Amino acid sequence: MVKIKSTSRKILIAIGTVCVVLGVIGITLPIFPTTPFLLVAAVCYMKSSKKFYNWLINHKVLGKYVNDYMEKKGLTLKTKITSISFFWIGTGTSTIIFVPYLWAKILIFAILIIVTMYIMLKVKTIKC
Repeated sequence: MVKIKSTSRKILIAIGTVCVVLGVIGITLPIFPTTPFLLVAAVCYMKSSKKFYNWLINHKVLGKYVNDYMEKKGLTLKTKITSISFFWIGTGTSTIIFVPYLWAKILIFAILIIVTMYIMLKVKTIKC
């Protein structure tokens, strides 16, 4: 683990914890994504707290989502579609509303397309 400043460490732990909460909500709400939030949490914890990272990846329920992806097993089709949908709705809507420059909007939508293609074509689709 790379040494980072105490403030950055606390921020990463806070972001990771919020993502874990959102991931847990995603388990209970079928239209809300789980895996993307837990992956973000894993990255935040990986960079900030070995204790929290180990807790997450070894968790009986939550660890499965992270480990399936990290071990290159892939994502379910439902997870892919839900993640991409939320990505497009959230980023697309906020871009249309808040980004004033056309060039920036084009760049953001190009990134959305590239990420969508990556998830659908490069990330393995697994069965539940």
